[in-house]
Parts: sequence; C-alpha cells; structure tokens
Amino acid sequence: LGAVIWRRLSSLLDKFLGFVLGAALGAAAVAVAIYVVQDPLSNVFGKEEYLGWDQFATVTLGVPIALLTGYLCRNSIKYLLMTATAFMGAAVAVKSLETVLLCAEVNMETVSKPWVTTVIVAVVTVLGLVTQIYCQPAQPSKSVSASGAAEVV
Repeated sequence: LGAVIWRRLSSLLDKFLGFVLGAALGAAAVAVAIYVVQDPLSNVFGKEEYLGWDQFATVTLGVPIALLTGYLCRNSIKYLLMTATAFMGAAVAVKSLETVLLCAEVNMETVSKPWVTTVIVAVVTVLGLVTQIYCQPAQPSKSVSASGAAEVV
C-alpha cells in the first residue's frame, strides 16, 4: 500500500517540479530577451519618455509565458534539470572568463555587450545540455520470462 501511495505522490511531485522549473525557464527566457533589447530600444524611443517599460514588459509577457512553459514542461523534469544545470554552469563559466580577461587587461568592448554575452551563454548551454544528454547512463531493458514476470536484464 505504501509503495502505491509513494508512486502516486512521486508522480505528482515530478509534475509539480516540472511545472515550476518550466515556469522558471519561461520567466528567465523573457527576462533575458528584455535584457538583450533594453538598451537598443531605450536609445530608439528615448530613456525619459518610456521610463520603466522594461519592468512593465517583463511582468506583462513574463507571467503568461511562464505559465505556458510550465504547463508544456510539466512532464519533462529530467530534461529541465539538465537544462538548468547547463545554463547555470554556462553563466558561471562565461562570467568567470570575462573576469579573467578583464584582469588581463583585454579589450572587452565587444564581449561586454549584452547580446554577445547572451549568445555565448546560450551556445555554451546548448553544448552542456547535449553533453549531458549523450552521457547519461543507458536504461536497463526489461524482458518478459515464460512465467509472465518482467525481468531486468
């Protein structure tokens, strides 16, 4: 009885965590998009005329997109965890590399632009995600014996 209850609770917990991580992924995607276009749009429209547009756009677009991605990703907790760890690793690696280059007095004019940093983090994230997907252990296959019981091979 305990195993049946735990299996059901485990399934619900996996869906809940998948939804929460998916929602965080959607909110982060909107925040990154706003961060990338913030300076160019502020320069085009004027910084004083549309003061606070970035916060308004983040909330207005972030909540529906977060809910949508949470719903779509509710059954994908394994891949969401892989994506989150790949993203965090990429962000830390890129920021550390920028700090090292700054200490070495390298010209950081191009790399310090938000869209360049975002593209670099995205590329490193994809590389990390692909590495995690291809390096995961193989799932054991099940075979059915003559008695009808499933056996793990």
